[in-house]
Amino acid sequence: MQWSAVARRLGILAVVAVAAHHAVFGQNQTMRTPAGQPDLQGTWRFSTITPIERPPEFADKPFLTPDEATGYQTKRLAALNLDTSAERAGLNGPSVNEFWSERDELAMIGGRFPTSLVVDPPDGRIPSFTNARQERATQRLAVRRAGASAAAFNSSERCFRDARPPYFPSADKGLIQILQTAAEVVIRQENLHETRIIPLHGRPHLRSVFRSWVGDSRGSWKGDVLIVDSTNFTDLGDRFDENLHLVERFSRIDADTLLYEFTVDDPTVYTRPWTVAMPMRRSSAHLFEDACHEGNYSLPSMLRAVRLQEAPSDP
Repeated sequence: MQWSAVARRLGILAVVAVAAHHAVFGQNQTMRTPAGQPDLQGTWRFSTITPIERPPEFADKPFLTPDEATGYQTKRLAALNLDTSAERAGLNGPSVNEFWSERDELAMIGGRFPTSLVVDPPDGRIPSFTNARQERATQRLAVRRAGASAAAFNSSERCFRDARPPYFPSADKGLIQILQTAAEVVIRQENLHETRIIPLHGRPHLRSVFRSWVGDSRGSWKGDVLIVDSTNFTDLGDRFDENLHLVERFSRIDADTLLYEFTVDDPTVYTRPWTVAMPMRRSSAHLFEDACHEGNYSLPSMLRAVRLQEAPSDP
């Protein structure tokens, strides 16, 4: 084949490749599955050092300039560094743990650097607890201090603290993997290796008698955004209770970025709903098993210590 013919053929292939690129990405640069849905599949990392709540120093500043973001990122990484945490606290000896951290950078959404992941309320702060929740927390603390049973310990101490949605940034185990068909979306998280199977059939939620710590999720598409509506949670003694109504939104910003947003509506815990927005970045990392042993070993030891305290002392 002559070079001119090769060049013409390469030119045709280039035109076809460009056309295919636009057909796949569309005007909004969203890749699609064979079923025509936006393709959310892949492994996504949601580590970020942007705080969940807006720090007091940025009380009236929802966004940072690029120069401000550079300085704040340096300051924040230094403050979070576990290798120097003991020294900063005035303790003797190092705490060498930063090697295991995957903190990433400040979050950037729409080309801007937010000062908090909470985007509503406008002050970037999580709303206060209701009076009922504060009273319940006080009662739970009293039971915990009494050390009567395993139920006295919270979900963190019992090792299933973050095994349910929504997803908050993590310095380790900050990965999820999304698999997708026309009928279901599957989200597998590295943190405590929980897997959610989210049907897209449009069927209603289960009856309220059926509850779990990951809730009952139903998915639907609104344009190019996957909406996941979850109810039927259990109260684990953490930041939510059994009345949590969670709405999550997943949308592709570009080929390597997924925007994750969620709104918490838990009227028996918070005085008003609140919303978080954070980017997830495509990752080539593998998800590893996160086997938490504190609940297997530490909890029995803590309970045994309480039993020893309760035992009558020797005369």
